Amino acid sequence: MFHRANYEPIPKPKRHRDKNALKVAPGSRCEICGGTWGLCKHHIKTKGSGGADDAKRNLIVVCIPCHARCHSGEIAKSVLRELVKKREEGI
Repeated sequence: MFHRANYEPIPKPKRHRDKNALKVAPGSRCEICGGTWGLCKHHIKTKGSGGADDAKRNLIVVCIPCHARCHSGEIAKSVLRELVKKREEGI
């Protein structure tokens, strides 16, 4: 049985905002499919899990359909990390 008196919340990692994080600029494209509609940034490691607003390691620009595929697990995090790595190396 659960007793509120014994409840201790689990502390969450502190979130850090980077104002220079990856921006979805006009003329940007989805880094997965190349689409230009409904672009947003996707955290590879969620902010709630301690993921940072770090464009060099944790953020990728995706369109709405690819964003849904990322969250469903259809596109693996390893694939996303490889795309970020190639982007940062200029490949």
